[in-house]
Amino acid sequence: MAGKSLKQIGQDWCKKEEIRVENALLLATGIKTVPTEVFALALSELYPTLLEVLRRDDPDTGETLLLCEFEDAVAMLGLQAQIVIPVDGETMCRVVRLDGLGPVRGNRVSVKDLRERGLVREWRKAGRRAQEVQSQDIPTTNNLPPPSPVISEPSMSFPDRDIPILAASLARCGLTTGYRKLRCFSGAKTAARDEDSYPIWIEHVESQMEEWQTLDDAERRKRIRESLRPPASSIITDLRRENPQACSADYLRALDLAFGDTDTDDELFVRFHQTVQAEGESPSEYLSRLQEVMRHVVRRGVVKPHDANKVRLRQFIRGILYHEMLLVNLQLRERLEKPPSFLELLSSVRKQEEEERVKKSLSASRPPVSPKPKQAAHRKVEPSILPPHAAPQPHVLPQPAPPPAPQPTNNPPKSQSSQQSNTGVVCFKCGEEGHISRNCQNSVPPDVLSKRLVNYILGNQGNEKGRLGRGNQGPQK
Repeated sequence: MAGKSLKQIGQDWCKKEEIRVENALLLATGIKTVPTEVFALALSELYPTLLEVLRRDDPDTGETLLLCEFEDAVAMLGLQAQIVIPVDGETMCRVVRLDGLGPVRGNRVSVKDLRERGLVREWRKAGRRAQEVQSQDIPTTNNLPPPSPVISEPSMSFPDRDIPILAASLARCGLTTGYRKLRCFSGAKTAARDEDSYPIWIEHVESQMEEWQTLDDAERRKRIRESLRPPASSIITDLRRENPQACSADYLRALDLAFGDTDTDDELFVRFHQTVQAEGESPSEYLSRLQEVMRHVVRRGVVKPHDANKVRLRQFIRGILYHEMLLVNLQLRERLEKPPSFLELLSSVRKQEEEERVKKSLSASRPPVSPKPKQAAHRKVEPSILPPHAAPQPHVLPQPAPPPAPQPTNNPPKSQSSQQSNTGVVCFKCGEEGHISRNCQNSVPPDVLSKRLVNYILGNQGNEKGRLGRGNQGPQK
């Protein structure tokens, strides 16, 4: 750390601990032997938005470094170059900002902008409180009245204990000026293009209400009213007339009664348990659809928020109808005692779906392995020489057009001796001996061809009348 500046050390430290540099502050002081808990308690009194304190002692430089993480950006803290904390008496700490900004936000500041943002008013309030504290410390006599608080602009030398008050005031000013407005909602049958339906709008409002916990309820009511249009705004007007003390939760409850679903709690609970996977629907799509119904169930109070994870997982296991192996692969039944949140469950389901999709694509891209063909018992070739003991092979001949009637030949029938002399070469096209089919130009009817071939084969195995010889009547081996 000797070759680095404190700012570089703090930025590297934030990167290692995964802390945003905008919300971090580095304090440097001499090496102290007090525990880190003492530093954290002292700094929490000075900075109420402090979240965590990390400590590092560097014997080479003789300094103790404290990395402080805050809820908001450190620009809202009203920092000084040095601060004094009540540790080991009084300890002076150097303040090092890590967000790249100096003690001021810029070289030019508009007072008009400060007034519009309400910072001047908050600054004056902090100054009055500082003067009142100082006046209480001054002893008074019976002849002299206590000094009146000064209303003029406060100086920069007010006590450090008022810095948290000023920081909180500045934070509230930032929330009330630069906030994101809600989308419009009217509840009309034909909604405008810039309007949301009630289910989408109420989901957005509820998510924003969780972020507005630090705001006053009056500010929350104002933000809800400015997003409404008739007839929805008329509902809130009637509610304020009947109940001037209505809070923001009453506003949302009235809008839910006017524009929400009309199912009772029991009907909504039954609808949740009847939500099962549809045919052709992926598990992640089914889980998202189930979560939409779960939001309504939790909003109505049918299911407590701390029981939502267990109820959701149990119904997801019951509702999966077409991908039951996913439950086994993710071991969801074993996780009922410690159920995952919706995002954890959705992430694991989507990863499993992607893994199955990749496997299917890989198996489909590979060519199928065809089985090896069985070796035929007999080759389908035209033999030139047939052994005497070979049986005739089936030969599929093309069916030619019926030829003209065969002309009688003057050739006398060949004797057995002449057939045996020319045996071994026979034509499978005309049935005559002495040549093969590719050299034959004759064409005979199929019945004549079959008869000639039968006579040829039987003549080679026995006598011409179709009887086997005495020596060939036994089974062939």
